[in-house]
Amino acid sequence: MAVAAGGATAIDPDGALGLSDLPGYYWDMARYLPGGRRDFLAHGVTAVRSLGDELTWVHELRQQVGNGTLEGPRVFFAGPTLTTPGGHPISTFDVPADSEGIRLPGNPAQAQAQAQAQAQAQAQAQAQAQAQAIVAELCEGEDRVEVIKVIQESRTADRPLTPHEPEVLAAVAAAAHDLGVPVTAHCGTVTDLTQAVGAGFDGIEHLSPRDPTAPWDEVPRTATMGWPEGLLDQMAAAGVALDRTLMVELRDPADQPPELAQLGEPVYSRLLETHRAGVAIIAGSDAAVPGMGFGGGLLRDVRALVVLDGDPLADLGAMQHVMAVLREGRVVSGEIAAA
Repeated sequence: MAVAAGGATAIDPDGALGLSDLPGYYWDMARYLPGGRRDFLAHGVTAVRSLGDELTWVHELRQQVGNGTLEGPRVFFAGPTLTTPGGHPISTFDVPADSEGIRLPGNPAQAQAQAQAQAQAQAQAQAQAQAQAIVAELCEGEDRVEVIKVIQESRTADRPLTPHEPEVLAAVAAAAHDLGVPVTAHCGTVTDLTQAVGAGFDGIEHLSPRDPTAPWDEVPRTATMGWPEGLLDQMAAAGVALDRTLMVELRDPADQPPELAQLGEPVYSRLLETHRAGVAIIAGSDAAVPGMGFGGGLLRDVRALVVLDGDPLADLGAMQHVMAVLREGRVVSGEIAAA
């Protein structure tokens, strides 16, 4: 493994690539290959919200984009994600628990089932204190994060995952809000969603209402469950935004397998219910996960700061004919820039 500038660990292109290396591999593409940053601009993306980073390199990336050393979109970032020792991506991608992209507030559920009530209470208090300390670390100082991201994903029938306890979620939200920083949650089930909304979170990432009792490979089939009664109204009233990252779940129609094509209609129906309830829906691609290009994943959602040769309201294909993209008053991409 090579050590990159700023202390971040780079992927060795000649070494073996395992599952746990994939997140680092895709972020190395964003860090060191200009194509990723330029693809964002070419598709009209002039600002990105990055929800899971090593602090050292993302600080450096934001600084270099900000001072013009690198050309790219403005960077807003969460820094390390808050998860549990048995949560995603530790259990899903074998990412080391001491990774620079992870923080562990602790979880009172880790206490043995036979533990007495006093021990449970102590574990609870410790987890809440750790959560508050981590939030303070990330939200204070000159290079503080712009958002806190928390992994809140429950297990499926055959995939053990440990979510945070509701009290820890509440401690994270309260500590972040005291410092003026919003909190968003990577959610997997409606139970996770209900807990995050109840804790006062500001945003939800990825969610489809799925059945946690189904095996992992059948989860897409169950992603048509209805919303719990009253929850969408609660989200709308609290101003909770939903970032559905639809293309991660459904893929692009051009290479969509039949089973996902059948899933599309009910998934969009659930999304329409969300919109009709008044919940804010925001654009997100989840780049750079496999198959999600930088910028291209937002073609259906990007509307601002783009000059198009055509009317996207009449023809979504016009989104692919970008005449100009402006970044802080400069033409940085598009046909006009190339002329």
